[in-house]
Amino acid sequence: RGGEGTLTIGANAQVLAERGYYSVGRIPETGEDVVYNNGKLFRVSRSGETEIAYTVVTKDTGWLDVGKWYVVKGIVNRSDTLSVHEGQAANLVLLHGAALTIDCAWKSDPDGFDSWAGISVKSGCALNIFGVESGALTAIGSSLAAGIGGSYHLPFLWPVIDNCGTVTINGGTVTARGGANSAGIGGGDKGAGGTVTINGGRVEAVGNNAAAIGAGCRNDAAGTLEVGPRVFKLDDNHWQEGVFVTFDIPPGLKLVSAK
Repeated sequence: RGGEGTLTIGANAQVLAERGYYSVGRIPETGEDVVYNNGKLFRVSRSGETEIAYTVVTKDTGWLDVGKWYVVKGIVNRSDTLSVHEGQAANLVLLHGAALTIDCAWKSDPDGFDSWAGISVKSGCALNIFGVESGALTAIGSSLAAGIGGSYHLPFLWPVIDNCGTVTINGGTVTARGGANSAGIGGGDKGAGGTVTINGGRVEAVGNNAAAIGAGCRNDAAGTLEVGPRVFKLDDNHWQEGVFVTFDIPPGLKLVSAK
């Protein structure tokens, strides 16, 4: 957990504390910490630091491009989906005091002609979320679409189902609520659950007649979930250590990751 003046950043904590930065998470693949200071974003390792170019998210930001970094500062409210392009993961950073709310519930269409996830991360797409606990993301899907993940469309009376891609949460406070028949994080109606990894932060996922994290209604492909350095499976509504398995989380379960 990190915030202004608070660091919990693993092996690089002493190096970063001396420089006065605060961490917004770690890149699991490289072990580098992502830190923010005086308007700049850096990747930091023991061998040095590299500044990261980023785009500030506004209410008009509609797409997150592959391999790019996006930073949320202050309060941002958007009433339309935020979509991730297909390919290398996009990176979203929630700074101290930031609050990004994407509410697509008003677009709800019971027939599914225009149903979109709060953040659309369909199969073939990937999103990494970084942040401090005081940085918040709320994503609410329209009817038949996930809070974060897949959507459901019905153009010309033939359904197009966007299964969930890959969602990795490395920090921040993330709330995701699915629309009708949809997961909080995962698939929309009839959509598969994709791959969800939670390395840090605080996560609340609420499904609507579907898994909190996993598949949408009428789809048995739950996808996979990994939390932190341990892999969990659900047994009688309690988290227990176990082998890596494919499973669904029951509707409405509130998940808080290990600190």
